[in-house]
Amino acid sequence: MSTRDVSPGRLIDELAGTMKKEGIVNPPQWAKFVKTGAHAQRPPHDPNWWYVRAASVLRQVYMRGPVGVQKLRNWYGGRKNRGAKPERHYPAGGKVIRLCLQQLEAAGLIAKEGNGRKITAKGQSLLDKTAAKVAPRREAKPKPTTKEKAPARKPTAKKEAKPKKGAEPKKEKAKPRKEPEPKPEKKEAKPAKKAEPKKEEATPEPEKEEATPEPEKKEATPKPKEAKPAEKKEEKPAKKAGKPAEPKEEKE
Repeated sequence: MSTRDVSPGRLIDELAGTMKKEGIVNPPQWAKFVKTGAHAQRPPHDPNWWYVRAASVLRQVYMRGPVGVQKLRNWYGGRKNRGAKPERHYPAGGKVIRLCLQQLEAAGLIAKEGNGRKITAKGQSLLDKTAAKVAPRREAKPKPTTKEKAPARKPTAKKEAKPKKGAEPKKEKAKPRKEPEPKPEKKEAKPAKKAEPKKEEATPEPEKEEATPEPEKKEATPKPKEAKPAEKKEEKPAKKAGKPAEPKEEKE
């Protein structure tokens, strides 16, 4: 397990406890009253802050080395509250960082190189061992027995490659599709129902239709022939001899 694979906070806390037990670094007498920089308003509240700062400096040398005091001052600096004026970044105090580097160099954990300092094999070994203690342990998964088969992996869908700008997309030849043969439909066998005896319903007898008398056939009567009007013959008055007859008087 490498130092880069572990959480920095947990690594520094564990390394500070190791330095305190083994006596790799020792805080000076004025460490109780001094501030870490001009940006801080009060001294640190943690009584073991010196060991924490030394462990952090050792990790920074491992991560950024070779590194000097000036770069570390800018790294550990911060913003200062200037009242009504806007805040401004101030570097950390150089005395604390310089003394930590000197104590780590005396313990053989770092060494000078040019204008800075780099990590040594002893210092790297100490960091790796501490990282192995802090790293979360993974529980070993039980191997599948002969009876139990391992779960099959699902096939992952391949991502289609996006065409480049300006390049014409390749035309794929259309493959003839095979029409699937129709499968015979299977008829589901329905459960046979028990035959229940049907009750015979009395069917009403059809009513007899009354014999309706047939209409009598009328004999065809011959149509009377239209009689022609008889021509009246004019009667000729008979000529009698003598006087004409007088009209009779009516009796009252």
